Amino acid sequence: MPLLELNNIGKTFYINKKIKKKALSEITLHFQNTGLISVVGPSGCGKSTLLNLIGKIDNPSEGKLIFNQKNITKLSELEAAEYRRKNVGYVFQHYHLLEKHNVQYNLMLPLLLNGWSFNKAKKKAKSVATSFGINKDLLTKQCSLLSGGEKQRIAIIRAVINSTRIILADEPTGALDINNSIVIMDTLKKVSNKCLVIVVTHNIDLAYKYSDRLIYMSDGKVIKDESIANNDNEVCPKKANKITCHPNWYFPLLVKNLCKRMKRNVFTLLSLTICIFASMMVFGFVNGSNDSIDNYAKKQFNYCVLKINKEIQLINNNSPIILINNYRLNNAEINHISTLFENCHFELCYDALVGNVPIVKFNDEQIDGISFLPIFSYLNPAINNDLLLYGRIPNFDNLNQIIINKKAYIYLKNLLRAEPLNSFLYVESNRAFTFYTENPNTPYVTDFFVFGRFMEIVGVVDEIDFLNTPKIYYSYLAFDRYMEEAMVNNLSMVVGETSWKEQVAKATGNEEISGYSHYMFLKNGKEVNTVRELVNSSDKDFTISSSAIEVEDALFALVNAASIGMEVFLLIALIGTTLIIGLIAFASYSEDIKELAILLCLGARRDDLVSIYLFESTIVGLVGTALSFVLVLLFQNPINYLIFRLTALPNLIDIPFQQFYGRPFLFPLLIAVSTMLICLISTCLPLIFAKKISLSEELRSND
Repeated sequence: MPLLELNNIGKTFYINKKIKKKALSEITLHFQNTGLISVVGPSGCGKSTLLNLIGKIDNPSEGKLIFNQKNITKLSELEAAEYRRKNVGYVFQHYHLLEKHNVQYNLMLPLLLNGWSFNKAKKKAKSVATSFGINKDLLTKQCSLLSGGEKQRIAIIRAVINSTRIILADEPTGALDINNSIVIMDTLKKVSNKCLVIVVTHNIDLAYKYSDRLIYMSDGKVIKDESIANNDNEVCPKKANKITCHPNWYFPLLVKNLCKRMKRNVFTLLSLTICIFASMMVFGFVNGSNDSIDNYAKKQFNYCVLKINKEIQLINNNSPIILINNYRLNNAEINHISTLFENCHFELCYDALVGNVPIVKFNDEQIDGISFLPIFSYLNPAINNDLLLYGRIPNFDNLNQIIINKKAYIYLKNLLRAEPLNSFLYVESNRAFTFYTENPNTPYVTDFFVFGRFMEIVGVVDEIDFLNTPKIYYSYLAFDRYMEEAMVNNLSMVVGETSWKEQVAKATGNEEISGYSHYMFLKNGKEVNTVRELVNSSDKDFTISSSAIEVEDALFALVNAASIGMEVFLLIALIGTTLIIGLIAFASYSEDIKELAILLCLGARRDDLVSIYLFESTIVGLVGTALSFVLVLLFQNPINYLIFRLTALPNLIDIPFQQFYGRPFLFPLLIAVSTMLICLISTCLPLIFAKKISLSEELRSND
């Protein structure tokens, strides 16, 4: 069933009381729910008028306009406004942004008009802008300061932000250069996968390239309605010409050419060597980064600390936003899950009472930005004692001794201008909680959880630097014992003696004091590789998270992004090198064209003549490959050492010279073969061009 129908639509404009102009006549069109439809035709043929009628910016003089099986030909002003607000997004030819307001506000407007709160609209605007590649700096920029391409992109985002059924774009590329035009059309094409996009344009080439359907108009009428199948024509590769070499006669030519074009060949050799060297280094980076990061990311003292909870989605059918609430699992659920993960301790979470960033003081001076994180026990086998940099690991669990990471050590040392090791920090937390009782005389009680303790820094651990912050590590078992003994004083006076641990344990999963989660502590450090498996084992009944894994994932994402950037750069370098080889080969061929023509007249085959240049390129390729291998063997270890000094990532570049997919020396062989193919393919270009030149012209060349 069509989403939009135009049945015999006509539009007449009155120039004055006596003179009228027929802008549209007998327009009958049907549009489906999705797709990109372009309306083309000469200026003044009624294209923009057609968009205005569909968008209910104007009303037809005759005919019917049907949207979603409802006649919208004649709507009241309020009904037309509601139709446009809910169903139509418009990209105007001249953008029509609020020039004196910033981009963010312009994007929020459709949402605010639809009843969204300011905060929700702001959050959605940022989210959608990010998905379209708009950075945060641009969001705060005044629209009058934007370029034409930026304005058009903002206009498109504003049109789609409300998830309307129809997007109308009037000459979206009319004032843009070709690069910005392609960006805009790519964006509209992407949007058309989810809604109907109707574009008015004069650019037939872009319309034909991106559209699913072309509507041609002239003098207010549709003269042609054409569906387009945008299928790229598959090009079958040509078979490579068979190369026959006859060293008995063209070997002297080959030697002469190598000597005559020594500088040119040296330049080609350098280009090829650098390209192959860079290719192997990038491949080594991609090959070695995963293992290197995996080992590096495990340098976190709390790597074996996880959290488990359940997430419940709150879906509002009238809003595209899905809210997620976290809940702590109940005892029965924890008991069941503990049988599935026997390698973990499951414990209560006290984050609501003493948060991850409590108040930390040294000599009554407050120190900001230090996290307060638990490990299960100083004696837990899951602890990586190899990370210890200074001091010692406590030999029993207590709250009087703590361990800090190197980041905190340096931070405190610079701040205090003294040695932090064996000094004392004062950690305190003060939180208020309200408890409801069954006592009618005292229906609720407010209690304060007060924690304050001097803690001695006895050890420093060397952790991963990436996204690391100053951290204090304490014994969870010691704190758990403290919670058993700490009484909820006011509540105890009403319901009887009770501890803070009891109140946390008996709290429902959606109460703040529950922490909305349980801690999971890995029992054995030998099973450290199972941490990611635990996180990935989350299902609809529970979710397992790990701050250490989040850091590891962020590092992987960063390195993967770097890998992609390197691969793109490498691709450009390969293309550039191929062009250099091809252009030099063609220049050499052109330089020798008369000599080659003479050889042709003497009976030489053109393929044999090209073989001279193929052998020349092959020799350059072989020497370049050998030089690249030597350079890689010389520089791989120094570069790895330099990277390690800068990032602490060991053996980031690992080039598999000896074994690749279980086969010895396969990688060097593949590099050599690939290089030869690049050289051979690039050098075949002169043959292609030479076939277009007659022999008589070749003979007259350079006269």
